[in-house]
Amino acid sequence: MWAIRMGIAVSLLFSTTLFAQEDTWTKVRYSGGMLQTSVDAKDWDNHLEVTAERITLRLKDGQGIVISTKDVTALSYGQEAGRRIGASGLLVPPVGLVKLVHKSRDHFIGLEFANHAQKGSLLLQGDKDNYEAILKALANGTGLPIAVSEEDRRFVPREAKTVIVPESGERISASTK
Repeated sequence: MWAIRMGIAVSLLFSTTLFAQEDTWTKVRYSGGMLQTSVDAKDWDNHLEVTAERITLRLKDGQGIVISTKDVTALSYGQEAGRRIGASGLLVPPVGLVKLVHKSRDHFIGLEFANHAQKGSLLLQGDKDNYEAILKALANGTGLPIAVSEEDRRFVPREAKTVIVPESGERISASTK
């Protein structure tokens, strides 16, 4: 009897571990936003955690921010993320210029938030192996669509709700798949 109970307990523990959603990443770059840091924008060793209640970013130098998912006002990806976060007056490298310098794709993710105490934005860069999971976790946690240009839409997970933003910056359509 003890062996059966132990077997059930082990299999339940193993199954929850296998099917647990990945919500923590260490291969994330902080490319701009409200945090003043000495961490290089090319440094991947920052920590991002997304849960249903909060988004936590800890930079390599120890700085960090915790944002309630209810306080997030907008999500964006690619060129749109660079345009939005750069438009807020932050020193952010222009996404188009980065594309001219090298051929690999930079997966920029923009996050805007506001609550009674603070208003701000973050520009993160996900790795080619994790940016889709980060986008999914942020979209699921906040319930918000991802603003994206028509050109960059193909890089956003298909099941994510999106808002296509043309060059002029006005929204033209929302889609879900």
